Amino acid sequence: ILAQGQGHSPSPRAGRRPSGGPGGPRPGTRALSGRGAGDWPAQSAAAMDWQGDEARLGQLCQLFTLASSPDNNVQQQVMQTLNQFSSMPDFNMYLVTVFAKMQGQSEVVRQRAGLLLKTNLGRAGTIPQQVADYIQANTLAAVRDPSKVIRHTAGTVITTIVNKVGVASCCQTLDKLAECLGDTSAEVVEGSFNALNKICEDGVTILKQFWESPPEQALPFVSWCTERLLPRVFEYASPNAPVHARQNAIECLNHFALNYIFNDPKYPQFQPYAQRYVEVLGVLAQDTDVAVLRDVCKGFVCVIENNWECKNPQMCEVVLQYMLKASRHPEYVVRLEALEVWTPCTNSPLMLQLVRPMLPELVPVLLANMVYSNADYMGMEQSQIDDDNAGVPDQIEDIKPRFHKEQGDEDDEDGGQSSGGAWGAEWTARKAAASSLDNLANAFRSEILQVVLPLIQQKLEDQSWEVQESGVLALGAIAFGCMDSLVQFLPRVMELLLKLCEAPKPLLRSIS
Repeated sequence: ILAQGQGHSPSPRAGRRPSGGPGGPRPGTRALSGRGAGDWPAQSAAAMDWQGDEARLGQLCQLFTLASSPDNNVQQQVMQTLNQFSSMPDFNMYLVTVFAKMQGQSEVVRQRAGLLLKTNLGRAGTIPQQVADYIQANTLAAVRDPSKVIRHTAGTVITTIVNKVGVASCCQTLDKLAECLGDTSAEVVEGSFNALNKICEDGVTILKQFWESPPEQALPFVSWCTERLLPRVFEYASPNAPVHARQNAIECLNHFALNYIFNDPKYPQFQPYAQRYVEVLGVLAQDTDVAVLRDVCKGFVCVIENNWECKNPQMCEVVLQYMLKASRHPEYVVRLEALEVWTPCTNSPLMLQLVRPMLPELVPVLLANMVYSNADYMGMEQSQIDDDNAGVPDQIEDIKPRFHKEQGDEDDEDGGQSSGGAWGAEWTARKAAASSLDNLANAFRSEILQVVLPLIQQKLEDQSWEVQESGVLALGAIAFGCMDSLVQFLPRVMELLLKLCEAPKPLLRSIS
């Protein structure tokens, strides 16, 4: 925590794509319901009247300043002194004061106080309500701070408090955050949305853990979301809202949609919002902001993949045409998300019927996305990219047969994690396109061959080795689904592949 760089926001929360269905252990039940008895000192009952010692506050600020020192001895002294401070019953009160009230201090000093406060709260057993109220009241004020770093740190502190004492004990703070979405200040709206997004992300995760539990345990969070929060969020999921509000609104809605909350009967209170969510996706599909378009594509994939009840043939046709256009968007992150829709289509007779007439336009788009991009190269070792690596021993990952696995399925046959090599460890648009072509070939077989084969031949004869390589990848993608029809072409195919095995580029040699 003390080593956080000056002026930087807390580490970003990983944008995890939900995998599999609900279930798992059920830790943190208090986050959705009530709270337990405190294990803090008895004098915490007077928390709201708390006054810190000015000398100690000054000492703390000095310690957080010294934490930037490159001298290891100074760092050790800082840690020892902070350990002594941490034994004080009201240490967290000092931290929230430095973080939220001492605006004359530098941003990095205040941020370090906030991050240490967040860590302390997370490790605490339980927190008395009056102490929690004091921290909430002051941290809520920091959501309005001019510094984005301080606002985002405040969001992490509030989220930790909510997880610790429960939604029912934080209603006033949560309602104020929701009310702040209507503030005239863009900074206040951004800070409030940031905090609410973190709260919703954690809350939805816990809702999934309650899938087999009585829904009464989740009622406080469910009621607050459906009655107080979501109506306000939908107001900002509109073309008329500022771009930062649109970004945060669709991100917040996706926490619920992508985790099956809008369309699962376990939580019927959310189901009326499903149709409205789909309408929002349609409206924001014409947005010009890349982050909004990326999240719109995520939403459409979710609706198609999970077969939402509001889905109908006409809507699906419009969505697929939009996703085809998004699959060739100039921005990589938009293409990456849009390409995810084609594999789920192969699991539905209705979707296959809609995709069939799109094949002549869709297949070239998939092949175009199978050419190496910067995202693919970033996941490789330098020896895979260099022209002459004859002196570098081949890794088993580079020469063994390569198959197209679904996203998130990165374990190898021996149960270990794949280590990259020429294929790379990260999911990319190239892999999404190859997986889509693989699944479409299995679904359409000879139908797709007449479309894809001329394109593959064209690529194999291209002057660019990267385009040639994408042709070989496409050939591998259709091999299983179209094998019977490919037999007649095998002599010519083998001739081309053997020739490419002598290419100067190791990536082209290895895939051939």
